[in-house]
Amino acid sequence: CLSGQSPRFLLNANIYVSNIIKNNGEEKFRKINKENKAFQSRILEAFGGVENLQAIGYEDQGNFLVMNKFDLKELGDISKILQRYIAWYV
Repeated sequence: CLSGQSPRFLLNANIYVSNIIKNNGEEKFRKINKENKAFQSRILEAFGGVENLQAIGYEDQGNFLVMNKFDLKELGDISKILQRYIAWYV
């Protein structure tokens, strides 16, 4: 459930999803390095952060979260939902 998420998490989750939509042919946009300091402070510290990313399609693969399978329409819908939650904080 996204309703309890911080604006920082929501913004970053939307960036991840939007990058896949814009650059869906590039693998680097479908991988998140879990050792990245920005990821650790923005996602790992958020309650349920990793679980929420997994709920939208990311898979845990060791040091990375990877979105191997995705539907661009569904990702567009997810991005719209994230944007609505973000708008509540603005």
